[in-house]
Amino acid sequence: GELGFLMPRVENRRTLLTLTVPTLRCTMPLATWRQSVRAATHLADLLDAVHRQDYVVGDFSESNTLVGADGRAALVDCDSFGFRDGETIYPCPVRREDYLPPELRGARQDQVEPRPEHDRYALAVLLFQLLFEGCRPIAGDRPSNAPPWDLVPEAVERLFRAGLDAMPSARPDRK
Repeated sequence: GELGFLMPRVENRRTLLTLTVPTLRCTMPLATWRQSVRAATHLADLLDAVHRQDYVVGDFSESNTLVGADGRAALVDCDSFGFRDGETIYPCPVRREDYLPPELRGARQDQVEPRPEHDRYALAVLLFQLLFEGCRPIAGDRPSNAPPWDLVPEAVERLFRAGLDAMPSARPDRK
């Protein structure tokens, strides 16, 4: 049979999409740049906590990431976590194409060993969208319609580029 668990009820939060799209941002109380940065920090902390327990989120996207007015993040619809139990690998059968790292494109997701580097790529895409008004990065670069790089410190730009790198080992963890 199938196994599952009951997650705590999450209230007073909206999907991350609310903070990434300027026309939706105005519907969220206290939606500011500071809140977006706080949400980005909480997302990175949340993902790090999952990885420290030897799990991979897999289906990590704006639709299953909720953010509150305080910028705190929560994951919902977590039915695609992946992990290893001894020699048995439990893959992440569902992933969104928009958040799929280059090395997994075209692969059967139900046959891929879940790795934290895969989530780190998705996190870099999410954070890019969060801080650049919903724009999606293109091949590790800022699209021409996105706000300029000088809105973020040079160190943050380097982290984005590393997080979106085609080489999984180049993607930074929370440390």
